Amino acid sequence: MRLLLWIMALVLASAAPASAGPVAGLVAAVFAGVTVKAVALFALRLFAGVGLSILQQRRARRGRNAAFGLQVTATTRGELESETSIIGLYATKGHLIYHNSHGPNNKYYQTVIELGGLPGAGFNRVMVDGVYSELGEEEHPDYGFPLIAKRDQSIDYAWIKVYDGTQTAADPTLVAKYAEDPETPWTEAHIGRGIPYAILTMEVSSKVWPNGAPEQRYEARGIPFYDLRRDTTAGGTGPHRWDDPTTWEPTRNPVVKIYNILRGLRLYDGSVWGGEAEAEDLPGWNWVPAMNACDADLGGRPKYEAGYEIRFAEDTPHDVIGELQAACNAQMTEFGGFFYIQVDAPDIPVAVITDDDLLVTDAATKDPFPELLEIYNRVTAKYVSPGALWNGVPLDQIRNAAWEAEDGIARNFEMDLPAVFNPGQAGQLAQSVLKDHRRWRRHAWPLPPDYAGLRPLNTVAVTSDWNDYTDKLFEVTEIVLDLHRLTVVASLRERDPEDFEIDTTLEIPDRSSILPRPVPTDAGLPLFDAAARTVTNAEGTRAHAAVDATWDASGIAETIKGIAIECQKRETEEEVWSGTVLDVERGLFTIQPVPPLTNLRVRAKALSDNRRGTWSAWIWVTTDDVRIAAADLSDALRNQFDAAFALTQARLGEDGIPPSVTDLLAEIGANIAPIVPGQPPRETLLERLDFETPQLRGIEDAVRNIEDRLVELDLSQFGLSRRLTDAGVYVDPTSGTVRIAGVDTTQERQALVEANFDALAATVSLKASLTEVNDAIAAAVLDPADLASLTDLQLRVSEVEVALDAAAGTLDLLAETLTVEGGLVTMTEVTGRLDSAEGAIALKVDQTEFDAAETRLSDAEIAIETLDGAGIVFAVSDQRRLSDRALQSDDALAESVITDFLGRQAVREASASGRRELSAVVSEGFEAEATERLTLAAQVADAQAQITAEQNARASADEALTSSVVAQESRLGDAEAGIVELAATRVTAAGAVAAVTTEISASYGDLTALAEATAFAEATLDGITTGFVWKLGDGDVLSLVRVDDGITEPVTTARIRSDFIRLDGNVEVTGEFLADKIFAEEILVERLTVTDELIAPNATGAISAVTLQDPVGISSTTAFEDVLTLTAQHSNLPTSRHMIVTVRYQAVSLSPSDDGADVEYRVLRNGVVMENTIDYRYRIESGRRQIVDSLVFKNRTTPNASSTEYTLQARYWSHPGGPKGVVVLQGTQIFAEEKAIATFA
Repeated sequence: MRLLLWIMALVLASAAPASAGPVAGLVAAVFAGVTVKAVALFALRLFAGVGLSILQQRRARRGRNAAFGLQVTATTRGELESETSIIGLYATKGHLIYHNSHGPNNKYYQTVIELGGLPGAGFNRVMVDGVYSELGEEEHPDYGFPLIAKRDQSIDYAWIKVYDGTQTAADPTLVAKYAEDPETPWTEAHIGRGIPYAILTMEVSSKVWPNGAPEQRYEARGIPFYDLRRDTTAGGTGPHRWDDPTTWEPTRNPVVKIYNILRGLRLYDGSVWGGEAEAEDLPGWNWVPAMNACDADLGGRPKYEAGYEIRFAEDTPHDVIGELQAACNAQMTEFGGFFYIQVDAPDIPVAVITDDDLLVTDAATKDPFPELLEIYNRVTAKYVSPGALWNGVPLDQIRNAAWEAEDGIARNFEMDLPAVFNPGQAGQLAQSVLKDHRRWRRHAWPLPPDYAGLRPLNTVAVTSDWNDYTDKLFEVTEIVLDLHRLTVVASLRERDPEDFEIDTTLEIPDRSSILPRPVPTDAGLPLFDAAARTVTNAEGTRAHAAVDATWDASGIAETIKGIAIECQKRETEEEVWSGTVLDVERGLFTIQPVPPLTNLRVRAKALSDNRRGTWSAWIWVTTDDVRIAAADLSDALRNQFDAAFALTQARLGEDGIPPSVTDLLAEIGANIAPIVPGQPPRETLLERLDFETPQLRGIEDAVRNIEDRLVELDLSQFGLSRRLTDAGVYVDPTSGTVRIAGVDTTQERQALVEANFDALAATVSLKASLTEVNDAIAAAVLDPADLASLTDLQLRVSEVEVALDAAAGTLDLLAETLTVEGGLVTMTEVTGRLDSAEGAIALKVDQTEFDAAETRLSDAEIAIETLDGAGIVFAVSDQRRLSDRALQSDDALAESVITDFLGRQAVREASASGRRELSAVVSEGFEAEATERLTLAAQVADAQAQITAEQNARASADEALTSSVVAQESRLGDAEAGIVELAATRVTAAGAVAAVTTEISASYGDLTALAEATAFAEATLDGITTGFVWKLGDGDVLSLVRVDDGITEPVTTARIRSDFIRLDGNVEVTGEFLADKIFAEEILVERLTVTDELIAPNATGAISAVTLQDPVGISSTTAFEDVLTLTAQHSNLPTSRHMIVTVRYQAVSLSPSDDGADVEYRVLRNGVVMENTIDYRYRIESGRRQIVDSLVFKNRTTPNASSTEYTLQARYWSHPGGPKGVVVLQGTQIFAEEKAIATFA
């Protein structure tokens, strides 16, 4: 069959001209390869472009596969996704196929990441949050191996377990935790056969996981491949068998991968991706040398390696093979049904061609130079860097100045190598490709039938006087046979093995594989320092030790959101205080209280949302001794107290209440309206319930209104002695108005009705009035100014009005009655308004009574609105004013009452009001809120009283809040009293908080009494906090707090702050009792245990000291060197005693510049490093060159011995410019003092 196909190819080729071009050659090559596997392999037969240089071949393929580095963007199974698989060494983000949580408060979060679609890929390492993490050696029984990068203070917070796809059972931990999950169970059926996957388990911690669920990347060694060289049955050596994938092994050899793709990768569903070539189609004599060329040793690394992530549904086999070829400078061709490959330099010549071999009967062609746009003299390679988390990294540009001058233009070729992960390999590939590209000579020569055996990728040696060639190497790019004339046309391109020689200068290392934690880009904390301080109260009667932390706040306040500070005991590293400071601009924070006379160390770092801060160097501080006297207390008990209160304090704010509770109460309390001196305690409608209802009038307005109404009455009409009745209708067709009126008038009575219609304005108004007056007044002719002086006047005026306005969508109602009976004037007014445009109803009733001595104004109103939410308002008011003239009982003064009232002369006033508002609103942002507010107020002269109560319920998509506020306030002159009760709850995604507080206050002049009680409960991801706080004045007196972070044991603390505390009666303490000093007239002890010596005043023992006389040079950066030894004398006792050891250390750097240096030193006790101490490192900062430091150790004497030996050791740590060494200076000293030698009788 293969012979028949060859004949067909030759017949077709015979129709081509002697100088047949690439197209004819391609046709010949394709038809020559029509075998039984032709359909499966047709897509892989486009490798006839070997007539181009390797650079041109790479350029022709560019754009087919735009992926470079880690390009997986989909990380969840929300839709169908391409199955993937890693070949060689590569990394993947994978696909998130499952996640769930378990444990207390769901503290353990687990993700299941699919790493590929074929089994056998070996896990290499993991990248979490941009950092490579090594794995711990001790495997967790459920979660796998711990991630060292997520280990905080020896506590693991992340573990990983990996399955390679060969598993036969579901993960037992996932089954045990989630098999019964009602929504997303993980059962025994979740085996994942053939699918490699990783399980990342994370313990929730805001410190370790500041950004929540992390970004994950997994580096894998790739699936196994068949290697022809490892198959004994195929001429190799080893156990590999093509029909038994269990014998295959992972490989990084790119030619081995190409071989397997051509023969076809069998996917887990049984389909084949790639070609289905037989072994005979890929001759081993050609492929094995190519594989070996890739494995050639270049001083520790194979010459060519490759890694890639195949997306089977998106990547074509042709594209993947192209990337693997680029990783090893390989060329491929298919000729006569066989696949051939050539790696790097041309092969040894298989034929020699001279001028005598060329057929003179046919034309020969020569192409010495390409077009200008095809010329390149620079190349920039880009590879995938494991050190850069498998992202693309460009190399330095490779250029040739001579070529640039020759070409007259700089032309750069950007060469992407997504399957190359070694920078040295990428550089060698780029340089060899550029050199090979400069070999421009091309020939198409007619040859006799002797050369019919040539094939593409063969190398021939050419000697030609015509072209000035001597044994010059050319590569066959195309063969065309002419059977009519029995001639061969061979297309050749210039090659040179020197183009592929190794350039050692290009062998550069990759970035660091194990990345350090990201370096912060901020300036840190300039001039951070700490100093001891004694804090006293205002009276100076109490004091305690504190530490001031300071920094230079200029220029950093806007770049960071806070500062984290840690304070520890120097010798034991026990935490004294830690927390966050938000007031950066102040540049100062006081750590208090701290233990007195204690060696501490303090450090800090800047906090930012997008940058990691680094801790400053430790600052050593010895706190002041501000105790009443020295005390022999139990260190263990003191530590328990400190730890308990430190845990509590870390969760509370400066006022002893969690910040979330303080914020919640402040937000609710801001709505309380205080009494304003000189103003009636009357409320206006809330802004959202503004119904434009008439405001309650004051007494002055009411009196003025009555006066105006009386003056306006035309009393002369009552002089009529006859009856008048009339009615009429007026129509104006031009304006569209109609007026209807009727009147009935007698001597004592007048009735009037009127209706107006306006079509143009779309309004209707109705009005009716009735006026009645007694005969005596009707018969008189009066001056309106004299009306107020009459005592027998009887008058009644009533009016009713209705107004309809279609344009405004309103209906207005008015009913008004004015009565005068003797000296009493009463005016009652009822109004109503319906407004469809505003969605509101307003009703109001006013009544005003007026006589010679007193005026009274009463209001009642109701307002309803739905325009901007639903709201209802009820309001009532009553005001009275009494004139002092009424106390004189002088009727003659009545005529001046109006003037007195309007002029506010000699009056007493009183008012009372009440308002209830009810509203419900849902905003456009989908926030719902319901509010009820009640205001009660009363005032007589300067005496004011008010009660305000408000209840509110609010909900949004991410928050729910309730609040209740009741405020009582009273005021008279300089005296004030108030009670405020607040209760509130808030729930967000971050947690829940509830609080109740009551504040009682009383003040007189500059004196103020204040008592406050608060109860709170808070639950967040970090744990729970509950407590009670009682305050008197500005400080809290009693606090009870319980903290449970879900990790350590719950802690409950109680604290009483008072100048004096008296306990009357019997007191029982069931636990341990700790006190600085006890004064008692008599102490009865049933059983006494003394754990340490009784320290009598000035009871000290031996004092020993030694001073360094000559400088000691230190140059070792590994082992510590002895500097000074002290033999400290002390009492020979069977038990150890206190020994205070002080070290004064002086050193100077030998650096020739002021770049700084680090030095480490420590103290040995009897040749052994002292317990609970560390190696002390000190930075000799730029510009200082010399350090002076001191250490104080609380140590023990050696039992049954009269001395203890202490040795100071040092070693040189580092220097930016390389090791230089330090010198320990003379004057360095060790001082020891024996303590507590007194014993009990």
